[in-house]
Amino acid sequence: MTIRLLIKHTYFILFCVLLYAVSAADGRSHDLEIDRQIDKAKQRAVDRDHKGAAESFSVILRKDPYNTQALKGRANAYFKIGAYEHALSDFITLRDINRKRGKSTKRENERLALCYLHLSDFKSAVKFYTLAITQGESAERLADMYRGRALAYRDLGERQKALADLNESVRLNPLSDRSYKDRAVLYRDAHDDKKYEADLTKCIDLHPELATNRENRARLYLRQKRYALALKDADAAVGLQPGKAGLYALRAEILDGMGEKRKAAADRDKVRAFTKELEP
Repeated sequence: MTIRLLIKHTYFILFCVLLYAVSAADGRSHDLEIDRQIDKAKQRAVDRDHKGAAESFSVILRKDPYNTQALKGRANAYFKIGAYEHALSDFITLRDINRKRGKSTKRENERLALCYLHLSDFKSAVKFYTLAITQGESAERLADMYRGRALAYRDLGERQKALADLNESVRLNPLSDRSYKDRAVLYRDAHDDKKYEADLTKCIDLHPELATNRENRARLYLRQKRYALALKDADAAVGLQPGKAGLYALRAEILDGMGEKRKAAADRDKVRAFTKELEP
């Protein structure tokens, strides 16, 4: 009797071991399939098929709702296609999962702030940028966060806070023209021409291939009646972007101020030619 029980017990143990092995194999097979699907979805994102990537990640999340790779991938894909409310929802879910698992949430806080900024919820944007900033990051990423919070402060009408954040952004990453450009707008609106000119000049130094900064500085010089400098910038802008009618109109106005009526008329002829080309 004892031997029979021992044999039965042995068979039972073997059955349990076999069942566990089959279950583990099924689990590994399931995980491998999920991994393959994630790789395919990521490739769609790399190929800039962000709508397709969002759909692929959604298929994965229906099978595995707490897959953080899929949540992050879909949130980023939604953000890329401008579906900010959907991106916001996914980033909130991702942040909550990471928080429960004891993982860092600073990237999610930064992305939440960016979503709120695009959704014009500027108070929430300030809140989450502040959280992300206090959690620490590289100087370059911190510069982007300070710039983002500055834009939120600006749209809340808190100009001094916006200016302080842009100053910090420039200090942390002096090689990025975006904060100089945003700060220049604040100086322009405050009628601080000297600082406006300085930031425009810095933008030009960092990216001399962009016509917009040359155009903006030319308009400043024109308003100040510094015609020679204005013409130099206008000529450079036309050379960089010869297909923009507004640049010829700007240069014509500068030439008028310099008394160069014939040259001004030639530029206005070009503006009219551009207008005719656009007519149906």
